[in-house]
Amino acid sequence: MTEIGPPEGLGSRRLLPVRRPGFLSGHAAGPGRELPSGDVTFLFTDIEGSTRLLRALGAHYRETLETHRRVVREAIESCRGCEFGTEGDAFFVAFENAEDAVLAASAAQAGLAAQKWPDGASVRVRMAVHTGRPELAGGNYLGLDVHRVSRICGAGHGGQVLVSRSTRELISERLPVADLGEHRLKDLPEPEWLFQLVIPGLPAEFPPLRSLNNTNLPTFATPLVGRGRELEQVVALICDDSVRLVTLTGPGGSGKTRLAVQAALRTVERYGNGVFFVGLAQLGDPALVLPLVAETVGVREGSAVTAADRLCEHLADKRMLLVLDNFEHLLEAAPGVADLLRRAPLVEVVATSREPLRLSGEHEFGVPPLASVDAVALFVERATAARPGFELGDCRPEVAEICRRLDGLPLAVELAAARVKLLSPRALLARLEQRLDLLIGGARDLPERQRALRATIDWSHELLDAGEQAAFARLGVFAGGFTLNAAETVAGAGLDTVSSLLDKSLLARSAADRELRVSMLETIREYALWQLERRGELAELRRRHAGFFAELAREAESALRGPAQGDWLEQLECEHANLRAALEWAREAREARLELELSASLLRFWLIRGHLAEGRASLERALERAEGQPEELRAKALRAASVLAETQGDLGPARLLAEDSLARYRALGDVLGTVRALSDLGAIASGGGEPERARELFEESMELARRAGDRRGLATAASNLGDLALQLGDHGAAEVRFRESLAVDREVGNAEGVALSLQNLGFTALAAGRGEDAARLLRESLLAYRPLEYGEGIAYCLVGIAALAAAGGEASRAALLLGAADALLARVGAPLRGVELEFRHTAAEATERLLDGEERAACEARGRSLDAEQAATLALDEGVAGDARGCPHQDRGLCP
Repeated sequence: MTEIGPPEGLGSRRLLPVRRPGFLSGHAAGPGRELPSGDVTFLFTDIEGSTRLLRALGAHYRETLETHRRVVREAIESCRGCEFGTEGDAFFVAFENAEDAVLAASAAQAGLAAQKWPDGASVRVRMAVHTGRPELAGGNYLGLDVHRVSRICGAGHGGQVLVSRSTRELISERLPVADLGEHRLKDLPEPEWLFQLVIPGLPAEFPPLRSLNNTNLPTFATPLVGRGRELEQVVALICDDSVRLVTLTGPGGSGKTRLAVQAALRTVERYGNGVFFVGLAQLGDPALVLPLVAETVGVREGSAVTAADRLCEHLADKRMLLVLDNFEHLLEAAPGVADLLRRAPLVEVVATSREPLRLSGEHEFGVPPLASVDAVALFVERATAARPGFELGDCRPEVAEICRRLDGLPLAVELAAARVKLLSPRALLARLEQRLDLLIGGARDLPERQRALRATIDWSHELLDAGEQAAFARLGVFAGGFTLNAAETVAGAGLDTVSSLLDKSLLARSAADRELRVSMLETIREYALWQLERRGELAELRRRHAGFFAELAREAESALRGPAQGDWLEQLECEHANLRAALEWAREAREARLELELSASLLRFWLIRGHLAEGRASLERALERAEGQPEELRAKALRAASVLAETQGDLGPARLLAEDSLARYRALGDVLGTVRALSDLGAIASGGGEPERARELFEESMELARRAGDRRGLATAASNLGDLALQLGDHGAAEVRFRESLAVDREVGNAEGVALSLQNLGFTALAAGRGEDAARLLRESLLAYRPLEYGEGIAYCLVGIAALAAAGGEASRAALLLGAADALLARVGAPLRGVELEFRHTAAEATERLLDGEERAACEARGRSLDAEQAATLALDEGVAGDARGCPHQDRGLCP
């Protein structure tokens, strides 16, 4: 028997050959061997594309499969592994020692790579190693760990060995691994942090993992009950290559969203560029549909290009599934979806709506009521959650009748089941029948199934006391959820009332929030708004709602320059739907001042979180109605619009807006406003190739700030002058200015300013050939940007670190970071500018020299698949140092 050792560089442990265990189903280990128990490390292997390989090899496939089995088994036996099952070409192996499992995987991959396969075939095997404590029963392993290692294996690619965190913590540091970050895997409740074994002499770069990371599909606290047949039908439609638009139709509460999400989850692996959920319920303007889709998939509007054009351009070659939820009130946007499908031929759409979109090629799937047995099962599941210990028992007929009277509508069944906390099924049925007979008989303006749901919600509403009814109606004014503070301030609903409505399933608690956050299902919210209108309170509550969120935006405006910046950004992101609703009310109510003030106050939020197009459009609409509003407010809004336009690279409109703003601030004698408008106009001049004009404006801004004692204005002016000096090659002057800005930003607690100053100092060191300083500063900047989730700033740091990596010969890492930076900038819609753009060009040229085209493309593609957090983690994984001799700009005269 051939002994297989680890490839060079993976350690010198001698691998002892052992007798291969017998291999019969249900009998894992052969004579004299027992399957390990306790802490066990699993190795799962699987040939990638085995069906395709079978077709290609024909008669040679059996011989190839046997060779593959021999090589893998010899590696397993040499490392003391115990086979406990096979399935087709897959191996399932258990080890007492985690390091043995990793060495076996390495040896197997090396042995497979050394084989000469018939007809030039390539046998590529994906492998996964995971350590857990499974249950051993009847010669087989049971439990989640077996399922977990199978899912990890399925996420990998041929030739790749994936290692779970639990295994990584048990193996020696001399076994090199690459950190692939956290990944969501199909059917697993928690994400898994994965690593890749780096095997010397074998490929180390692979496409992005086939995980659920490239999706934002929501998770639900309760399982999907029933719907097995419908789920298979919807999945079949999605997987039909001739179908590109599937619309799930049905009344509110019929379970369209759950069915769509579950079907999309089942098809994730079809879409190399991801599956994305876009919730439309909170939108009131059809014009915002495509911008929201663009924002969700990571594209922002830039320059004068519309969100639709930029989205279509971005998705032109992408294979992606979009789930557009609650489309019924935005049907005017349907032609835009049709245009997207025409211009992006690999994109597919699943929509949920109470009526079809009526587009060519649309396949409508009417979501039927739950079957009787499934409706009863749903009732029992939800009733048990409301009253632990609930059993169906003798009340099965009553429960079945409740479900029948509710026409099998999932939401109606859930609302009824929540009442078993207080009422028996028999009592519940008696009250429900009385209410249904009354309401269904009178609500002839609604379809029959919708009347049943309306009746159920109405019945639940009537069981509330007067105070709860008032609070419930008022809470309908919130879009996208609310905090307890907002509920009490706007709707007069305290903790006890909110808790009571939660218990009755009329409200739902949002998951993973630092502060308790509560929301309503859209169907229930519609009912609450209807009740609010009946009570004659809708106009007043919308006014109070808008005032509350305008005050929140005003408070956030100053806080976004302070040490709590990250927390405020997160809070505004959570309240984005409410902020949109407040702006919509202000426009409808012709509250021009509120609209102008709210739009201008949100500048920093829109800028840092990349909502550039939405913010600019909101400001432009507000400015159209600004006649007669206070001059200081108009100047502020003009300046905010100019900043967003300049960030998008749209310098012409930005200049006009900035000049108008500056003129108004000067006329008002507003020194602080003048300081900021001068800096804005200077940045526009600098970007437009007017360095002398920019210098004059920056210096005037600095002098005014110094005289006024405006520390923040002084920091901004110093930073701008430093940036101008860096562009002109005066590294010493640039560093002085950037350090001046950094000191002030630290003094006033401006986290964003600190991150920017560190970034600027990093690029100054890089241009001056001080690689170690550059690496340290860029890492510090990246760490400062990270909690702010500032995509543009993170991208700039990635470019700098990529340049250092390229200079140090780490071409693969450089290409990966450049791909990540490009993707982040594209999502934000902000172009790369200044010396940073030059460094990006030079780093790219280095990767072209050092890598072949296929390898470079693979690295960049993997980088583009990362989100901002993953890219930052990768960039911070190890420092990259250099010196003047290694500066990538030395041959361009940018380094001394």
